[in-house]
Formats: sequence, C-alpha cells, structure tokens
Amino acid sequence: GEAKFSLEGEKMEEISVGIIGSTLERHCIYLQKELEHQGAQVVILDNTPDHPYPLTFCKGDSHYEDLDLSNTKVYFLRALFLPTPAFDASTIEVQMKADGYLAYAAERERYAAWLSWLKSAPFHGRVIVNPVDTLLIHFAKPYHLECLRAAGVPVPETLVTSDPEKVLAFSQDRDIVYKPVAGGA
Repeated sequence: GEAKFSLEGEKMEEISVGIIGSTLERHCIYLQKELEHQGAQVVILDNTPDHPYPLTFCKGDSHYEDLDLSNTKVYFLRALFLPTPAFDASTIEVQMKADGYLAYAAERERYAAWLSWLKSAPFHGRVIVNPVDTLLIHFAKPYHLECLRAAGVPVPETLVTSDPEKVLAFSQDRDIVYKPVAGGA
C-alpha cells in the first residue's frame, strides 16, 4: 500500500523538509526561507546537471552528499533537471566532445538514479509533494485545466492559441491573464 504520513501533533521545528531543485533557483530559495521562517529544517537537494550526482541510497538509507536524509520524510519536487522528453546536451557539451557517448551515458545514469530514488520514496515512508508522475506532465497546463474542470472545479474560460487575432477577440469585454502553455510565468 501507499505510505501514510501525518504532521499531526508535530512541531514545525521538528519537521525536516527537502526541496528538490536548484540552490540557485528563486522559487526553491523562497520556499526554503518561508519554511525556515516557520521553524522547519530545510535542505535543498540540488539536482542540476552541472553538479555531480549527490545522492547515495540503498535499502531505504539515503544521503545527500554527507547529509543523512533518514529523518527527512517530506520533499517538495520543485524541479527535476532531467532530459525529458529530449536530452539537452548543451550543459555537458565540452564533456561530450571529450568523452562522446560516455558523457551521454553518464547523464542517463544520473537521470535514472534520481528517478529511481524519487519513485521509491513511498516504500521508505517519504512523501514527495509534486511527484514525478505529476512533474513529467508539468508542461501540459491545458491538460491540468481539463482535469480541474472534470473534477468540478471552476476554471476560467481558457484560450490556447498562437493567433494574435483570436487573442484580441477573446480579450474583448473581459480581463485576461496571459500564461505560457508550459508555465513559468
């Protein structure tokens, strides 16, 4: 079955939270500061491709670099720098020129290790907020809106188009919010 997790009765300062993303990404930093302000112990697990793979895990024991993650049961998956759906080799271009396929294979190994650790979390009592299955469809914002509508959640009328005339017509007699289909604004 699925792992059960409850914060009931626990003080915030006893809660250890991991944020998976980048130590340089503003949303990770904002979330870290807010959680620390509320008394939580927070660690950002940086998984950017320009860092060596920082996780070590075996039989439920997990370490991020030298930090034991055994007391960290809640994680927020902000960003997973993985080659999905296509592999962007620009970050390891020099290594690719020097090492060829070995650099690509090393990047795939990094991806597979992060993915395995995240997908195995429930078996070890860890909760991933915004889990991999959700993150991988993060760029499908119109799909998410349809899921909300199907669940009966009121969603404002939404237009997805690259046609400026349709945007102008849609914006008549209403306030609009522009957001990229893939998010990020």
